Amino acid sequence: MKRVDILFIYETRVRELESICLLKAEMERRGYTAAILNTWNEIGHKGHKYKAKVVVAPSMYNNGIFDFVKDLAGEVPKLVNLQWEQIGPVGDEARDDAWYLLKGLAHQCVNICWGDETYNRLRVRAGIDEKHLRKTGHIAMDFCKSEYSGYYMSKDELFLKYNIPTDKEVNLFISSFSYVNLPQTQQDESLFSEVDKFIDISCRSFKGVLTWLDNILQDYPEQVFVYRPHPAEAENNDLNELQKKYPNRFFVITELSVKQWIATATRVYTWFSTATAEAYAFGKPVAILRPVAMPEEMETTLLQNAKKIANYEEFALTIENEFEQALSAKDFGRFYLYDETPAYVRVANAIEEVLQGDEYFIHDSRPQAKERFSSKLKKFAHRILCAIT
Repeated sequence: MKRVDILFIYETRVRELESICLLKAEMERRGYTAAILNTWNEIGHKGHKYKAKVVVAPSMYNNGIFDFVKDLAGEVPKLVNLQWEQIGPVGDEARDDAWYLLKGLAHQCVNICWGDETYNRLRVRAGIDEKHLRKTGHIAMDFCKSEYSGYYMSKDELFLKYNIPTDKEVNLFISSFSYVNLPQTQQDESLFSEVDKFIDISCRSFKGVLTWLDNILQDYPEQVFVYRPHPAEAENNDLNELQKKYPNRFFVITELSVKQWIATATRVYTWFSTATAEAYAFGKPVAILRPVAMPEEMETTLLQNAKKIANYEEFALTIENEFEQALSAKDFGRFYLYDETPAYVRVANAIEEVLQGDEYFIHDSRPQAKERFSSKLKKFAHRILCAIT
């Protein structure tokens, strides 16, 4: 077992890893030792690779997730919660049992808040003491700033890599259809309230969006679309058929970060994704496609006031003309602290403070605290993490 100052645990490569690597490099630049573990790779392994003074976790919804992290990391004397999901449905804002109202030992962790919305929710509604909250901004947004432009492949490099035509306008669709073709076991374990209703809307919206994309590719032969699946999205025959129909103009690509694709796209479209905010930060035209109306209580809070496109004719106009950004500066600012100070620096400051301070130790007084997490519970906790990301 190797001793380190900080152990970073991440779940989804395309969502988290580049931010984790940036944090790790910053902590090592400051003179600390650090290591990284992936949840998928560690499940089922016996023993622990590291003993850390501070564990940095991808989420900390409740004590079950704490036990899951503890089983991966071993001892967890102190914990910083990056909380990669901070924006939920409108309906959950009124629920006292909402998943993002962190409970239990999360009150003893230091919880990273992207902006005022999360900070105030955890302080006022969850009752977490301010000393356990840090408003930092979202590290993913750091990569949207102009000074990071050299981090990405150029448009020509990227498109040549995937045989995408470089002489046409390339549009990006960022998918959130993770509930389409979702296995029944994961439907049963989802934390999304009214999951059956949401699955129905997801499936009908998916069909509607694909019909629109099919029509737009027929009507505008100079346009190319890259369909970026959600990390938890199952393979879909309808997407495969559309690729066969438009072999050089419709691409389904899961590789690389969503920001790499945003950086090189002409326009950005989505259905429900909070990556709308990243497109906004890049200054890219972004539109929300809604062939099926979303009930207000299921709408994501970030997009509650955003402009939506409700029919094919409006969609076609975005190809022909410049269009108004879906997300306003006001709504972006509610959810994301975004200024000249990089978020990763603020998060690193929080980790360093926890590492050096005496007041951030986790005191787990539960009778079952010393029991090992069973294999069944371990898998269940991991599926919960997947379902809500």
